[in-house]
Amino acid sequence: MGKKGSTGKFLLIISVFLAYFSVLSYFLLDSIGAWWIVEFNPILGANQTSYLNAFGYFGQTGEELQIVLGNLGIFGAVLLLVGPLLTIISILKESKIFAFLGFFLMVSALGIFLYGLVSVEDFESVLAGLSFLTGDEFMVFFGTTDLGIFGIWTWMLGVGFYMAVIATLLTLIGAIILN
Repeated sequence: MGKKGSTGKFLLIISVFLAYFSVLSYFLLDSIGAWWIVEFNPILGANQTSYLNAFGYFGQTGEELQIVLGNLGIFGAVLLLVGPLLTIISILKESKIFAFLGFFLMVSALGIFLYGLVSVEDFESVLAGLSFLTGDEFMVFFGTTDLGIFGIWTWMLGVGFYMAVIATLLTLIGAIILN
């Protein structure tokens, strides 16, 4: 095995750890593993932060989570867990096919999550209300608005989502340079 193949295996190993960490870190520290975050900073009272994990569960720290992405969230997260498993097989068998299959599953998981996020009617109705109040257009993926005496709302894709994106890209690069 040449140096290129070793580098490919190294990138695939890193991508596997990063992919699993992007999904499972939510259960260690929700602010790190969250795939989507909503922060509300009222003028009076305590700040409130809610998190959406890879499985589509949404809630605040210490509270009961509600599933908002339905089966899409669960299916996408399972794909993101199976993709790195195929990547592990590709490392053991030195097979580019399994690495590319893992990459495809990981890309599908990211797409399913984003589609599910856009499809949540509650989020869309809140954004429509904010658009009506402020006259601005908002995207569900990220944004911020200052409602004056009612406080500041901020929402964004979280660190867990970006870790999954990086893991997916590392899987692609590792698959390309794997012998």
